[in-house]
Amino acid sequence: MTDQLSKLKLARYRFTARVQDRLTLPEFKGSAFRGGFGHAFRRIACPFKERASCEGCLLRGSCLYSYIFETPVPKDAEIFTKNPYAPHPFVIEPPLEERGSYKPGDQLSFNLILIGRAIEFFPYFLVVIEELGKMGLGERNPSGKRGRYRLEEVSSIGPQGEEVKVYSAKEGRVLSEGVVMDGRDLISALGERPPDPRRAQVTFLTPARFHHQPERKKQPERGSRGPEWYVGQPGSPIQRLEFHILLEALLRRISLLMYFHCGQRLELDFKELLDEAKGVVIEEDQLRWTELARYSSRQGRWIKLGGLTGRISFAGQLGPFLPYLLLGEQVHVGKGTAFGLGKMELS
Repeated sequence: MTDQLSKLKLARYRFTARVQDRLTLPEFKGSAFRGGFGHAFRRIACPFKERASCEGCLLRGSCLYSYIFETPVPKDAEIFTKNPYAPHPFVIEPPLEERGSYKPGDQLSFNLILIGRAIEFFPYFLVVIEELGKMGLGERNPSGKRGRYRLEEVSSIGPQGEEVKVYSAKEGRVLSEGVVMDGRDLISALGERPPDPRRAQVTFLTPARFHHQPERKKQPERGSRGPEWYVGQPGSPIQRLEFHILLEALLRRISLLMYFHCGQRLELDFKELLDEAKGVVIEEDQLRWTELARYSSRQGRWIKLGGLTGRISFAGQLGPFLPYLLLGEQVHVGKGTAFGLGKMELS
């Protein structure tokens, strides 16, 4: 299993910027990054900016904007074929601080995680985030403009938390490639502080939104060794998080990221693992539903971002599931992960 997870490649970066104008961000800052990041990426990478969407575009299969921000399921995919989009190969972790107002001169920091093939496009992300700073972010001020920032430096974060500077505005260039980690690196590094294998506490720092479908598809003839067995149409958002539901969401996300962005199919007996997970019970549940929303200018409507926050403790034979819980700390879990939802910590 760890040999397979060695194919899960990711790189983690910390961006540090200096605010230039008064900048006002909503309670969940990821919603501001979501809209601004998409506009800036399209402005930089899309050759047909006048189009309303990527549908029908001749370049859709080779366009960087489409791959990063819309991420269509390839025509030759063997799994997830009933879905128009695959998981995005990035996660933006916005500031978790409560403050929403920044004055000129304040520091603004956030993280970016790139997965698999997307790592080679780091310079594009760098240019896009610089462009976003020039365009402005957050709420408009009385003059109709958004708060601008100036990117100062970017550091690459290794599996032990070590930092390597990869970009400096003073230098005006990328200084190094940074640290590329794989699943084994992360499990090994994080495993130096393992929880009791019979008890684990998971804390959701940003809303984690889960959809669970109790009625699963029948097992295909070729066996249950693939995510297509348990990836069905989502049901209603759940508000009581059983351990097997959490594990299902983690397996789904990790396996799809590996398949679409790392070129590796995760070969596991998913059914057996999920059945085993039903033996893990809730020991203490302090989760609460936190309702958030953002306005999508592209869709012309408000979109709910609500999910579970707080902490929950599980008890049982947890050893077989720890690698996926540890990886979940890095790639997030649930809906809206690309913009910071579903950030979890294991203790």
